[in-house]
Amino acid sequence: MTEASKIKDLWIWFEQNSRELQSDDFSENTLYELDSKVTDLGLRWEIGPGVVKENSLTISPSGDWEKLELAKNVHRLSPNMDSWEFYCFKQPKENWDLLELPKYGISLSARDWEYVLLQYKDGKKEILVKADSLEDIEPDYKEGIVEIVLTNLLGEETMMKEIDLIDLLGTESDDYELSELENIKEHIEQIKNGA
Repeated sequence: MTEASKIKDLWIWFEQNSRELQSDDFSENTLYELDSKVTDLGLRWEIGPGVVKENSLTISPSGDWEKLELAKNVHRLSPNMDSWEFYCFKQPKENWDLLELPKYGISLSARDWEYVLLQYKDGKKEILVKADSLEDIEPDYKEGIVEIVLTNLLGEETMMKEIDLIDLLGTESDDYELSELENIKEHIEQIKNGA
């Protein structure tokens, strides 16, 4: 099946099955089918409340620049539906600071995390994050958790376009003047606007 056929098939299927994806009582089979259709395109998805409409579906490149045009094309071809809005980037979330990964036994708050944003001569930006609540988390998971929290706070588009590197500071680190993580959006905007 061609890429165009897969996209068309996805949206036909979605229009026929969207009612089963509108509540917290999702059908496992419907979720599996959605996952299969989206991952077959090499993309990722998430469902949540909409900003304007009741529900939203994001079909995302998951931070992969090579998949960005495909995700945008899927979005361009999305149907117009009364109770659904569609995105090609993961959107910022109001509860960005709360993370639960039951599969890994992880539940934490990032409300007290701090950061410093560095900009290098080549224009690249690096976020250094001090995250005391990650102290007991396995080292292999820490960077991924920080990336999830930052994406939840900033949105995937800002993460892809504005952030080049992410690193963790040790809990005892005092080499930098740190700010509360929730202020990073404004900081990035200031840099974009030349402040």
